[in-house]
Amino acid sequence: MDGRDWKRKRRAVDFQRKKHVKFFERTLDGVPGSFGAQETNLITIVYFCVGGLDLLEASDALKKRKEQIISFVYSLQDKSPLTGLARGFFGNLSDTSLNEASNVAAGGFRVGPSIATTFAALNVLLTLGDDLAGVDRSGIAQFLKSLQSPDGSFHVVFPLLSSNPSSQPDDHSEADMRFVFCACAISFTIGDWSGVDIPRTLDFIWRSRTYEGGFAQCPGAECHGGSTYCAVASLKLISSFLQQQPLALPSKRGANHILLDLFETQNQREACSGGGLRDALIRWCVFRQGGGFAGRANKPEDSCYSFWVGATLKLLNAYEFVDEDCLEDFCMSTQDAVIGGFAKWPSTRSDPLHTYLCLGGLSLTARHQPRSALEEMLGFDSALPTTECDGPEKMSPSDPFVLKPVNPAVNISTTAATHLLALLRHRAP
Repeated sequence: MDGRDWKRKRRAVDFQRKKHVKFFERTLDGVPGSFGAQETNLITIVYFCVGGLDLLEASDALKKRKEQIISFVYSLQDKSPLTGLARGFFGNLSDTSLNEASNVAAGGFRVGPSIATTFAALNVLLTLGDDLAGVDRSGIAQFLKSLQSPDGSFHVVFPLLSSNPSSQPDDHSEADMRFVFCACAISFTIGDWSGVDIPRTLDFIWRSRTYEGGFAQCPGAECHGGSTYCAVASLKLISSFLQQQPLALPSKRGANHILLDLFETQNQREACSGGGLRDALIRWCVFRQGGGFAGRANKPEDSCYSFWVGATLKLLNAYEFVDEDCLEDFCMSTQDAVIGGFAKWPSTRSDPLHTYLCLGGLSLTARHQPRSALEEMLGFDSALPTTECDGPEKMSPSDPFVLKPVNPAVNISTTAATHLLALLRHRAP
């Protein structure tokens, strides 16, 4: 046994799978009071917990909560006449009840559903195996269309005055790359891209690229690992859609070439050889690794970037440049071996966000990953050794470190992604 094999066995022993399952279960059954400030994002916390249990293959924990959670998610779907045909999902029940009370007051202010909570709600439904039959797909497409800004970005929320339901998105609400990704992922999930002006979206992404090679939240801002993931994942999803339904794009250099520059390179081993958008982007991502990944230059490593940066490299078919052993060592150093979960940094408190994203990042390094049908459709290279394993159920049950792989483009497990693809194929004309 060489040193690398020994270290992996040591990690398998140290990996507290049962405690991580309990961590997510406790959070689902009663969100800690310390999360009170995140009440408006309750569905996002549910998404991290349900997604994390799925990656841990805790099917029993999900099964006994499945119907209750699905019912809760659908209760968050906007049904107000004030939004006209536009529909999305609220973040929590307080938003729905408060808005219902406000609707009857003349001139009362009404905060609409959020693009981020809509993304989270759909992913929860997919992870639990729902067929999305209760989702108002056309309403969501209208919702997305109402949120897109003239510069191509998307607002997070569409505040409405009951006296003026045709108002525009609040200029003070956030509009950046995070919500561009949400819009693209939502459009892919519902199988309807009519809510996204693709040329404008591509132009916004292009203008948000920085001199370093990555992407910022918006033009002129700092390059960041999270916004880089959002940009690349959005481009991957748009590229997949355009392969099915070609769209005439402006001929100017930039927006219409970025898809070819990033995803049409045939030999991934040419990466980092100098020149080109793709090479510079890969180089920037690779240079973020010390042990774990940092989100920006000259910043400390953070467990969540094991997914944000790792998934970006996976989408670019360049994951071979990641030092997986160093990444696993860093992630394990953030594990809370007492109550479960993973923290942002070593010796700090674990939380659902970092636990889910750290597990997702670790799942990208897992040996013998099965490839999902959705990955085949989106054109991901496996970059993994050929094995006789067909899926997690055929992996060694004695290795508690094995995780169900995450799909890097839509940030759900490969099982949920395969379920999504089956739904999309069933809906195809």
